[in-house]
Amino acid sequence: MHTSTGLLDLLRFAEVLVVAVAAVSVGRFVAGRTRQPLVIGELVAGMSIGPIAFWLLGAHRFHVELNDTVLAAVKLFAEAGLVLFLVGLSYQMRHRSHRPSTRAVTWVTLGALLPALLVGTLFALWIVHSGSPQARGTASTTAFVLLVAVTLSITAVPVLARVLADRRMTDTPVGRTALNSSIVIDSVAWLLLTLAVGIRTGRPEAILRSGGVLLTAALVSFLVRRLLGTPGCERLAARAPAAAVIAIGAFAIAMAVTVEHSGMTAILGAVLAGFAIPASEPWADAVGKVLTAGERLIPIYFVVSGITVLTKGFATASASLICLTILAGLAGKIAGGYTGARLGGLEPVDSLRVGVLMNTRGLTELLVLHVGYNAGVLTAPLYLALVVMALVTTLLAGPLLQVIDGYESRAHTCVRARGPETGGTHPMTRPTLPTADTVAPDAFRSLMAAFPTGVAVITAFGADGVPWGMTCSSLCSLNVSPATLLVCLRAESPTLQALLERRQFTLNLLHADARQAAELFASGDPARFEKVAWTEGRCGPHLAQDAHVSADCRVDRTADGGSHVVVFGEVAAIRRADGQVPLLYGRRRYHTWPR
Repeated sequence: MHTSTGLLDLLRFAEVLVVAVAAVSVGRFVAGRTRQPLVIGELVAGMSIGPIAFWLLGAHRFHVELNDTVLAAVKLFAEAGLVLFLVGLSYQMRHRSHRPSTRAVTWVTLGALLPALLVGTLFALWIVHSGSPQARGTASTTAFVLLVAVTLSITAVPVLARVLADRRMTDTPVGRTALNSSIVIDSVAWLLLTLAVGIRTGRPEAILRSGGVLLTAALVSFLVRRLLGTPGCERLAARAPAAAVIAIGAFAIAMAVTVEHSGMTAILGAVLAGFAIPASEPWADAVGKVLTAGERLIPIYFVVSGITVLTKGFATASASLICLTILAGLAGKIAGGYTGARLGGLEPVDSLRVGVLMNTRGLTELLVLHVGYNAGVLTAPLYLALVVMALVTTLLAGPLLQVIDGYESRAHTCVRARGPETGGTHPMTRPTLPTADTVAPDAFRSLMAAFPTGVAVITAFGADGVPWGMTCSSLCSLNVSPATLLVCLRAESPTLQALLERRQFTLNLLHADARQAAELFASGDPARFEKVAWTEGRCGPHLAQDAHVSADCRVDRTADGGSHVVVFGEVAAIRRADGQVPLLYGRRRYHTWPR
């Protein structure tokens, strides 16, 4: 009897996974077609599975098919995926050569946390004094106000990380700043949540225990890092890479489970586990495999959240309460995040991006709401209003970022059209010489043809993920520290527009046998990426078979050059192919370096 029941539960578990993968794939497809971050499609599709199945099957059949045993197995599977994903992500954050500015992270953290807490406090006090018992409930005023303030201050690290990855913003100053700030904010918010629940249950000393857990976990992370960095452990990781992957996964899950059972969020345990891994090559390879596994499993986490949060019956909330909750959520985070980013030294457009990114609440918010509701601090109508707020603010991330990208692109085009004499403020603008004082265009072309150069293809992904590329020979080095180069691109080039949308690109230096690729990317052929072999790099497509060097670059700034735009790029990573010599171009012909 027990054997047959176990086999049946195993089949139900497999059925849930198959349905989840299918639904998430549909969500990703729809998101891609509508130019939204893929994680938004995964989130909506994953969280919809539970409510749809509940409606189709009915309450009794739903709980039979998804009994406690099956649900526990799916939860374990999902949480393992979340932990593995965050371990790889936090490892990359710690060991990137370009870390975010401490000043920017500090100001963004304060800006996205304190104003949101203030707005949440005022919103809660309004509910208290409005006299609505359905929204107010019976919890003490202190616990109620504190918990509502916390719910409006959350930024969801898992969803934010996926939004940044989908938009290839993880290694940009905006992405690094937002992600680091969100980790700090969520840790503080979890401590405040523990205090609010402790006040409700009569055990406020729980905050002291949570603080102790945080310090202990940080100490364990430090000690493990010292241990794994010893020569003996690094040799073992190099000799047994599979064992290294298993060891990292087991350590991360153990840290996350321990921290969660001690009253804090598992996210914190996973992040500290990632910080504990050294930067040496054997461990870096192992962490990369852990991150890949986490990326494949994390959509299951969305499914579990929909099942546990959205399949319960709740009282209806008034439309006015829902609208006010959404407005409070938007005001505190976007305005506060923008202000903090500006004080931290970011440009206005990038500051807007930070404000929007800090407004993604997603799963962490739903977990906090679930805790508050189960503790009796939140009433059913207010819980529902806050759930709607969490989903709406998260879904707005993609469209708002697209609006900001479009605004920046239009502003750049307008400045270029006006020219420096009508308001251009870039420090590199210069007076234009009269036409009579310049040589004829043909003479100038002959001059530059006498200066042979290497041949490069500049590639980038647009905001929708479409690859773009063009042949370019106008490039040179600028600085060694930070490593900076500049390229000059035609002002009307779609490749230029794509790299401005993502603020990053890849420089592919072609080898002597890649003349065909140089001519292809100079032709404007719309199917050029279908005719060459390429792989997805950190900042743009890498021409795998035609480039002897590929450099991933982040756009630092641009300067108007009339018919061309000068793009300054900070080099983030370099990939070399040994044994190749460069392709050259001069006197209107291709040449090769002597072998």
